[in-house]
Amino acid sequence: MKFLWVAALATSLASAPAFSQSPTLTTDWTAMSMSQADCLARAEWAMRNTGMVRIERVGNSVFADSADQRNQLTIRCVSDRQMAFVVAAGNHSDPRITDSLTSTLLRAFRDWR
Repeated sequence: MKFLWVAALATSLASAPAFSQSPTLTTDWTAMSMSQADCLARAEWAMRNTGMVRIERVGNSVFADSADQRNQLTIRCVSDRQMAFVVAAGNHSDPRITDSLTSTLLRAFRDWR
């Protein structure tokens, strides 16, 4: 009986709508040689100056949404490893969108002031 319940649940979760739109995730990183505080300030600046919204600093990361609120973005600062890690995720199946957002954020982060 337990097997039938699990099979029914798996079948319902594997329906066509569940697979019709898979999320997209793009990651990248850049080398940097600044303090953690400077990196986080630069990450916030990059988010603001590329049009992101709902910008929030949490721990070692800065989070934001794209202007259309379909993508979530993060810049994580790891100063002891001299790197900043960028992530863009969207609830769509077009990696060009998250690739572009990641590239835009990295360019802004590198070109700060």
